[in-house]
Amino acid sequence: MIDLKKARCTRVNRSESPIGLEEVKQFLNHVPNWHSDNFRGNCVVRRKFVLSDYGQARRFVDLVADLAEFEDHHPEIIFGYIYVEVIYWTHVVDGLHMNDFIMAAKTDAVYENMVRSG
Repeated sequence: MIDLKKARCTRVNRSESPIGLEEVKQFLNHVPNWHSDNFRGNCVVRRKFVLSDYGQARRFVDLVADLAEFEDHHPEIIFGYIYVEVIYWTHVVDGLHMNDFIMAAKTDAVYENMVRSG
């Protein structure tokens, strides 16, 4: 299995199919704090992050948004006073793609770096 944190997202074509349930389960083993779910009729992966205060939550949202721009793979982000929920799916295939798991792993790394550095 590739190192998801070091991988880069790829351009997805409309002709591609979303990954199947078995592959989803395999990828979820590499991002254990994430879970698959349905959101707006699509199979997605999501995680809720808890931060120390509103300012830290907002900074985390900004860092995830910067990452999304860099990788050209954008999540749904919902946030409040001390939490941020990040939801990934690939719109082009109306489901999950390896890119979603790459972004989940990279989002985990952003969070871990924030928590470590305070």
